[in-house]
Amino acid sequence: MKLKKQVLFVGSFKSKAKDGTVGGQMFACRSLINSNISDKVDWLLVDSTADSNIIQTKWKRLIKACKRLFLFLNYLVFRKVDTCLIFTADGLSFVEKGIMVLLSKVFQKKTILAPRSGVVINDINNSRFMRYYIPFILKRLIL
Repeated sequence: MKLKKQVLFVGSFKSKAKDGTVGGQMFACRSLINSNISDKVDWLLVDSTADSNIIQTKWKRLIKACKRLFLFLNYLVFRKVDTCLIFTADGLSFVEKGIMVLLSKVFQKKTILAPRSGVVINDINNSRFMRYYIPFILKRLIL
């Protein structure tokens, strides 16, 4: 019997948000992990579901992002990860997931970054930092 691939998957995995809604990322992530792909893949999940659409304080977001980064790094260090699949939105979500891309590069993991927001283009147009950061991250993907 062939061993399943270990895929470190960063995305939204809750069945619904606290307010009862199901967003596009949530639907896409759950569709993947509930599909026949799971016959060949063991998913190592890092849940990045937002609590709500209400803007949180920067400190609260930072703490949650640090917890996710720690979990991501823990998987890379202590589990046999074959590939990383990272779903991202725009803005600070892209910054956080970009750090995950850099960590996966350090550990020489094949990585797929899946931007799930067309607003990423606006980030490039409206922010000097993002104009540099987004191409910097995309050039560092290991495929």
